Amino acid sequence: PATVAHPYIDRKLGLADGCKVYRGPLTVAGQALDGALLVPVHDAAGKLQSWQAIPAEGEKRSAPGAPIRGGRFVVGGEVEDTVYIAEGVATAWSAHQASGKPAVCTFGAGNTETIARAIRAEHPQARIVVVADAGKEADAERIAAAVGGAFVAMPEGSPSNADINDAHVRDGLQAV
Repeated sequence: PATVAHPYIDRKLGLADGCKVYRGPLTVAGQALDGALLVPVHDAAGKLQSWQAIPAEGEKRSAPGAPIRGGRFVVGGEVEDTVYIAEGVATAWSAHQASGKPAVCTFGAGNTETIARAIRAEHPQARIVVVADAGKEADAERIAAAVGGAFVAMPEGSPSNADINDAHVRDGLQAV
């Protein structure tokens, strides 16, 4: 099991719940994964469909041959009244910590609408809030409208791809 001492979790002020640390010789696309944080990717039924490996140094990698599309990782418990939808796990951690509500990591912008629509179908009464990375506000607004939800954006002038986790790490949870 992962702990908050893992370098990525520590750097992102994240949560270890549900994550593991890989130990072994596996290399994916030239990236050694020994010591990498493994974030599970679940299907709608909660079954493991893939994982995302986040090494202490280097780039994120996905499980070879196990697609992430349509998968998610829920932070902070079961979806009930309000849920935040975020591209990355660090953004989901920050959204949950700031709100006390569940947040869903979609593992990338290309999967966000798919997951938002699935959450709407599974939880028709839930308030869905899409959390936009800087520069992706139009996509977040469009997705939110498609599912009858809302969206939140980074402050004007934020660097491209900045997210609420960047604000959390830089300025504290109050900033989120």
